Amino acid sequence: MKTFIIKLNALLFIAAITLVSCGEKETNKAAENPKPETDSVVTAVTITEAQFKNAGIKLGYMETKKLPETIKASGYIEVPPQNFAEVSTYIGGVVKSVQVQEGDFVKKGQTVITLEHPDFIKLQQEYIAGKNNFLFLEKEYQRQKELFEHNAASGKIFQETESKYKTEKGNVASLENQLSMLSISTDDLDKGQIIRTIALKAPIEGYISHLNISLGAYAEPNKELFDVTDIGHLIVHLKIFEKDIIKVHNGQKIYISLPNQSTQEIEGEIFTMGKSVDNETKTISVRAEIKDNQKHNLIPGMFVNASISIADNDSKSIPVDAVIRTGQKQYVFMATDEWCTNPNATIKAARETVPKTEMSRDSISLSYKMVEVKTTASANGYVGIIPLEEISNSNIVVVKGAYFLMSQLKSGETVGCCGEGEEAKK
Repeated sequence: MKTFIIKLNALLFIAAITLVSCGEKETNKAAENPKPETDSVVTAVTITEAQFKNAGIKLGYMETKKLPETIKASGYIEVPPQNFAEVSTYIGGVVKSVQVQEGDFVKKGQTVITLEHPDFIKLQQEYIAGKNNFLFLEKEYQRQKELFEHNAASGKIFQETESKYKTEKGNVASLENQLSMLSISTDDLDKGQIIRTIALKAPIEGYISHLNISLGAYAEPNKELFDVTDIGHLIVHLKIFEKDIIKVHNGQKIYISLPNQSTQEIEGEIFTMGKSVDNETKTISVRAEIKDNQKHNLIPGMFVNASISIADNDSKSIPVDAVIRTGQKQYVFMATDEWCTNPNATIKAARETVPKTEMSRDSISLSYKMVEVKTTASANGYVGIIPLEEISNSNIVVVKGAYFLMSQLKSGETVGCCGEGEEAKK
């Protein structure tokens, strides 16, 4: 019995060694002959003529343009002091009428608010009384002067008359200035015409930004009632790091864009630079004038990105819309005839029926290859690129509609070789 058990154990041991050895051979064999990968990255796409037309795809060439070497900065839009006005009243009053709304455009001198108060009437009465007294004292002064010159009056009486005359003259001048500040005409008062209300008018041409008053409210002296902003002339306030200060100077061009409108660039020009560095941010203030804001509808306070042009370099460039971004990488689509090596009659017919263009080819290609690039400076709707694969100036690139091609490529709903979809090819 003992002999049988020993033999059985020996057989089990030999079998285990054999299984381990076979497993190692299979593992080594798998390592020597790895299974081919099936998940390859698709970088090319073919579409139909109908898709080309419906997506509004446009083709063009890469060009060599002088694009500026730039310094990136950020800042905000502001209005020069002479193009912004806050309006208050010198004498308090009750709001009788409000003739505009926030956002309305007003011309210089246009009435915005009217006020009324008994003090307005009292001031006009004081002026009329003072003016009449002044006219009386003026005549008395002239009379006493003539008498004094002919030794017909004492010097003391003449001096008293002269003193009263000059005092009243100053009093009338003071009242005239106060009435002028309230836009009350003294010519009407000289005719005895007293008004109950005064008008607060726009001191400059522009838009009503804030209206801090309502009907029947009491307008306190020296408290802002409304403001007017002239957006026809705006400036950009930028912060430049001290390491870049030496590269920036007056007269340099800048190109600004809004964060949500990066493809639209607005030209400006630096006209002033700060003379001190902010110790906390290590930046210096730079201001630039915006060229022709009427086309862009910029508003003071808007945050903007800016590129300051410091040099012009020849760069391979394409329209900004031609570059697509996915993750941290950037791509362009280049037309190619190698994607479908044996297109069927349907694809051939589609290519032949595409309208001819000014390009050197007889028809527009419907096959495109995605090429990775790096972008450099941008200006006037163009961006410089550094292709990571060879792209010559004779290669046709997609300048509009690249994101449609990217969506088709990702979805797999493309026309493959011989007119089949990607799923059919697999």
